[in-house]
Amino acid sequence: MAAGRRIVLATTGSLGDLHPFLALALALRRLGHLPVLATHEDHRAKVEAEGLAFRPLRPSTEQIRARLGLDIADVFERMARDPDFLLRDLQMPFLSQTYEDVRAAAQGADMVVTHNIVFGAPLAARALGLPLVRVALAPIFLQSATDPSETGPAPYVFSPRSPAAVGWNRLVRALVRGRIAASLKPLRRLGR
Repeated sequence: MAAGRRIVLATTGSLGDLHPFLALALALRRLGHLPVLATHEDHRAKVEAEGLAFRPLRPSTEQIRARLGLDIADVFERMARDPDFLLRDLQMPFLSQTYEDVRAAAQGADMVVTHNIVFGAPLAARALGLPLVRVALAPIFLQSATDPSETGPAPYVFSPRSPAAVGWNRLVRALVRGRIAASLKPLRRLGR
């Protein structure tokens, strides 16, 4: 990639989601690129303190609090006990806004780099004809039938030692993917 590319990095979530993207943005800047960090308003001060361009990405913590009546500690507690909470209650209700925010941030950009949970980012990149790179920050995004993640309630066989166990894990993974695909149907309306 030639120097001087404008690269939008889109992330949401906690500081554990922000810091890897900050590090990537700083590395890109050292290489002569122009990183733009799109994240929620709560992280603006951290991004700007590093001298990086900031673009707002909804939802903010305040929007989540207003919609759900939960503080951040409550949000993390709910995510731990309800595997559908992140997608159903935190991402899908704000999907159109997230798409619009990433699309606005990526106007004139050369590439979009996104956290896997910023579901509007791939649609925005596709709508603008931009290359997209997804970043997996947690093992749940790297599922494997032979070495499944021990996250979530899916009934995987951990450390499968037989073809039948690997086959079972493939079946479980297919069911999980089908369930996720069904919940992502609203994505099909965007990006057209």
